[in-house]
Order: sequence, then structure tokens, then C-alpha cells
Amino acid sequence: VYEFRGRLSDIKSNLSLLHQLQWIDSKTRAVIIQLTLYNPNVALYTSVTFLLEFLSASGISPSARFEPLNFYVFTSLTQLVCTIIYMGFIIYFLIIEIKLLIKLKLKYFYEFWSLIQIGILSCSITSIIIYIWRFKEYNRLSSLFQQTNGYV
Repeated sequence: VYEFRGRLSDIKSNLSLLHQLQWIDSKTRAVIIQLTLYNPNVALYTSVTFLLEFLSASGISPSARFEPLNFYVFTSLTQLVCTIIYMGFIIYFLIIEIKLLIKLKLKYFYEFWSLIQIGILSCSITSIIIYIWRFKEYNRLSSLFQQTNGYV
């Protein structure tokens, strides 16, 4: 019902319109307002959710949830260096396991520690994929934020 590029006055008029169109009536159980804020001083996004629950005993239970989101992938040089070292270790151990797989063939899968190593490498590769996805998503959101002057 509510489009992205609005203001507080638009929210008030939209809620009034919803009430006039009888979207909000005696059978309404909840109204949820979600928005995202950006603080350029600390480069932090905050996802905000306001929830008004209408109780059966004619009461209202309001709640608010604030979730800070830091989209910056690397905030320090140390973090970048540690991530590169981590990726290097993963590639090194992946090569070792591939060599063992070629050497042992099907016997490789019968060893308990080989299965543990496959699990560790799978989780590590997944975390690397998530790092890459997060970095690309950060770049996409940053360029979108710059193109729209902050009105994403």
C-alpha cells in the first residue's frame, strides 16, 4: 500500500486513507510500519519495524524493533588481511583434499576425518561465497544510494 519514496505526511494520509477504505476496522489485528534509516555520520543503516497489535480485550500492544545494519564489508585493514589469509588457507586445504581424493579414490569417502574435512571445507567455501555476495550487494546498494541521493 505504501510506496518507497514517501514522507511522514504521506504515511499519515495513507493510514487515514486505509481507515476510510475500511482496511483498518474492528477486525484489524495488527498494523505494521517498516522503514529503513541511514545515518551518514557513522555510515550505518537501521531497519525499523513498528508494530501495533489490537488485542481482543480492546487494548493496543505497541512494539518497536530497531536493527542496525552495517553493510561495509571491511572496516579495517586488519580485517581485510585476515580475510585474505583465511581464503588462502581454504584454497590450500582444498588443493590438499583434492589430491587426497585423486590418490585414494573411493576409499577417501570411507574415512571419518575425510568427511569432517569435506564438511569444514563446504562451510568455509559457503562463507567465502557469502563474503563475495555481500561485497557485491554493498556495491550495488552504494551506487543506488548515490544515484538517488539517498532516497532508496
